[in-house]
Amino acid sequence: MKELFRKNDGKTASLAISAALLGGLFCSANVFADVQYETIITYSEINTEETWGDLSLFGLDTLPLDVEGTFTVDDTHAIIDDGDITFGVNNLISASVAFGDTTWNETNVESFTMEYSTTDDALLGLTYQASKIGPTTADRGIILNFPLTIQKEVDGVVVAQVAYKTATRTVVEIPHSHDPEPLQISIDIKPNETPNCFNINGHGVVPVAIFGSDVFDVNQVDFGSLSFGGLSVRVRGNKGPLCSTEYSNGDAHLDLVCQFEDDATNWSAGETTAELTGNFYDGTAFKGSDDICVVP
Repeated sequence: MKELFRKNDGKTASLAISAALLGGLFCSANVFADVQYETIITYSEINTEETWGDLSLFGLDTLPLDVEGTFTVDDTHAIIDDGDITFGVNNLISASVAFGDTTWNETNVESFTMEYSTTDDALLGLTYQASKIGPTTADRGIILNFPLTIQKEVDGVVVAQVAYKTATRTVVEIPHSHDPEPLQISIDIKPNETPNCFNINGHGVVPVAIFGSDVFDVNQVDFGSLSFGGLSVRVRGNKGPLCSTEYSNGDAHLDLVCQFEDDATNWSAGETTAELTGNFYDGTAFKGSDDICVVP
């Protein structure tokens, strides 16, 4: 994170950024489900009547003509009351506010509140507070209400201010991804061998055992979906995929052992892990990994 301000005679500086958003922000009042909203705001045109003080204290050679802010929220934990929706910090997917060559983002957020009216299809308010960035930057940045005002404080006293006149907005709807995380499974590359070494000459097959468990029934595995480090299960004519069920690790759960067609271009010397991915017939995804030893 680059520095935004410099200390003045060893005094601690602080920054207050005031911003507002007028007019309708979102596309419709009934679409707060299964979508995220990315709001891009650009503030421009410095208001000379509201800009004053020793502007060199901002630590910039020239004041930026534009200030940009980007906020992405979802409605997973939003509070809905009589058509008004309040988004909190838990709804904030990402944030970015740029002033000059410094940017605050969601990792610096201490608090975030955005209120939206589905009745008026308009933004009611936005409050964002970020933590101090580094020892020589401002104490904190606060985005409050329109018009955008950036103030430089020293010992709690405002010593300089920059104001912007106009704000433009762009809103993009981003569909949620509802795909669940793949089920984590256990595998054993080259069962009963340690270490799991194999040549990268592209000849033969690499056997991989997929261990069954209380939550993983190997009989539900779609062989055609299996991929081991980018390799596919070997298929032999009418016999189909070379996979068989057996009890490989000594427990009470049936396991699956498949032979994957080796490919010399698929491995590099020095690789230490490989991942297997696949799906059940019902589409449930799973993945597992194991150590490997690649021999040139």
